[in-house]
Amino acid sequence: MLCYLDATGEALRRILRPGNASPHDAADHVALLELALAQLPVTSDGEDPNGGVAMLVRADSAGASTCSSKRCVTGGSNSPSASR
Repeated sequence: MLCYLDATGEALRRILRPGNASPHDAADHVALLELALAQLPVTSDGEDPNGGVAMLVRADSAGASTCSSKRCVTGGSNSPSASR
């Protein structure tokens, strides 16, 4: 799985998974998002409401899970879990 910065096309992060990994594994998608956001020199407004910037996260249908969506809305977590 790959994550790119839209403004520059720069690859922020990638995760290599086994060939038998489920395409709908929310933990993998959230982990990739966490790793990619850590590469940015700014924080999201979900993590820092006063100084953060608004961010848009897009994914294909495999990344469209409740867990991934909740991570985008709530922000600020460094430990993805299936309970979200």
